[in-house]
Amino acid sequence: MKLSHRLPVFLSILFCLLILFGLLDSTAQEPGIPVTGEPRCLAVNPYTNQALVVSVLPARINVLDLNTQTVLARVPVGRAPAGAAFIPRLNLAVVANSLDSTISVINLNTLQVQGTIRVGFGPRSVAIY
Repeated sequence: MKLSHRLPVFLSILFCLLILFGLLDSTAQEPGIPVTGEPRCLAVNPYTNQALVVSVLPARINVLDLNTQTVLARVPVGRAPAGAAFIPRLNLAVVANSLDSTISVINLNTLQVQGTIRVGFGPRSVAIY
C-alpha cells in the first residue's frame, strides 16, 4: 500500500482509539450551572451558599445551590426584572421588576413568590440593610 493510502486509515484508527480511551470526549459540556433566559444580575447569599440570577426573557429568578451547582427553582416574577438581593435572616429574596413598577418578594423556603409590592416608576436595583 502506498503511504497516501495508509495515512487516512492510520488517522481513522487513531481517532477511534482516542475516543475509546477517553482522550477525546465527543459529549463534552462546558462546566457550570445551566442558566437560561438572558441572565442580567447576580446576588449571592454567603450564609446559605445560594445565588440568585435574574433572567429577563422569560422574566424569572433562577435560584441556584452553589454547593451542588444545581438550579433549585426558576421562579416567575414581574416584567423586566432588573436587580435582586437577599434578606438572609428571613430567608427571602427581593427582586425589582422595572416595567411593572413593583418588587417581588420570594420565600426561599418554598421557592415561590410570597408577595408583590408596588413601588415608584421603573425600579432597577435593590439593596437590603
